[in-house]
Amino acid sequence: MEIEETLTVLVVDGGSTAAQLRGQGFETVEAPNGAVALTMAAEPRIDALVIDADAPILGGFELCRRVRAAGNQLPIVLMGAEAGVAERVTGLEAGADDFLVQPVDGVELWARVRAAARARKAKRARVRRAARA
Repeated sequence: MEIEETLTVLVVDGGSTAAQLRGQGFETVEAPNGAVALTMAAEPRIDALVIDADAPILGGFELCRRVRAAGNQLPIVLMGAEAGVAERVTGLEAGADDFLVQPVDGVELWARVRAAARARKAKRARVRRAARA
């Protein structure tokens, strides 16, 4: 049986998201705004990002764009309260791996972060295998 590592999630949300993630077994680090989160996302201890679309200073969509433009492939789950189809598509096009409509259930958030992390891990493994071939 494989022992799963504890993921450290950078949370950019003024609400209860970090507490929900801790309740599901994640370690969390909180950023007060998108500008600070952009710098923190480059830290090696960060395994995933959970971002409120309405993050202050640097909004969630722009934060996703900048994280991806920097070459960072961390899993990103974006959340928004006013999340119609257009907003969700914009978030995914900006670089998010998933988009959840708030309020978010803690168990669903856990599952979505884990799924995004698994997908990124599998992609990295495929790239490594292709490079060796």
